Order: sequence, then C-alpha cells, then structure tokens
Amino acid sequence: MQKIILSIVLSLISLVSVAQSMKVTSFYFDQMDLTPRRADTKVIDQNGETCALIRIQTTAKGFSFDVGMLGVTKTDDNKVGEVWMYVPRGVKYLTIRHPKYGTLNRYAFPVNIQEGCTYVMELATPGSGHDDADDDDGLTYFSLIVVPANAMVAVDGELKSLDADGSGGGKREGKWHFPFS
Repeated sequence: MQKIILSIVLSLISLVSVAQSMKVTSFYFDQMDLTPRRADTKVIDQNGETCALIRIQTTAKGFSFDVGMLGVTKTDDNKVGEVWMYVPRGVKYLTIRHPKYGTLNRYAFPVNIQEGCTYVMELATPGSGHDDADDDDGLTYFSLIVVPANAMVAVDGELKSLDADGSGGGKREGKWHFPFS
C-alpha cells in the first residue's frame, strides 16, 4: 500500500513540474516585418549595427533572457500578446527563464539571426492555449491514468470515484483531470 501511495505522489510531482513548463511551438523569419529598421523602433548594438528583433508571442510577463556573450541589447514587455527582444546578429541560442514556468535552456535558433531582421517565436506556457495544463477557469489541474478504471483515489484527503459518469473529475483524452489548490 505504501508503494502505491509513493508512486502516486511521485507521479503527481512529475505532472506538476511538467505543467509548469514552457516550449517553443514555432520560430520563423518574418521577411515582411520591417520594425527593426524603422527609425522609431530601431535599436543599435554595441558594434554599431542594427539589432535583429525577436517577437516572442506570449501573454505571460516576467521573463529573463540570455543569448550568451553577445548579450540581449533591449527587451520590451509592454506589447500586447508579445515581448520584443533585440539581439545582435549572429546569436545562436536563447535561454528563457521565468519564476513560475521554469527555464527553457539553450533553445537553438533554426535559422541564422541577421542584422535588422524580424523573427517570430511562438512560446507556449501553461494557460496560453497551447498547453492544457491550465484550464480557462483559473484552476490548476493534474491528470491521473488509473488502472483499474473503477479504482478509488484520494484527492485532498477525499476519496474520488473514477467511474464512467465522470464524478470526481472530468475525463478528457483518457485522463482524469482534478483541480487542486
């Protein structure tokens, strides 16, 4: 019995840590966006060259960025639905840190970052619509796959039935989802 409880607890810990992650869902060169070349949005790096602009599409705020020795020249998180990050040409990777979502370590850019060009990064975080770890109701959920399917599971000290009618949680994609606080 103790082994079963221990395995459930360890599974829940791993699910919570996965739920607090972020990932890049796409990264591409936007040849039509001339923002980094316009006078009002142009940023010059330490070598006197026009920075590249990486538009990180996310609704979350509070990120810190690291691109190695070349350094991030400027960030602007006052944009709606995205963070603008200006970097020198030639950066190869990006590390993103967030106090809630953790660290995305050394994401390697799939294209060469060029001077004065715009790149778009779509960043999925829990609750952003790209990840089902959070639902729109503002609660955080964890998932259980239980064998046998008619087993009883204790959640917050209460026994929950995992029967076919969904009592105790909502069944989606073969997993049982329970809110927790």
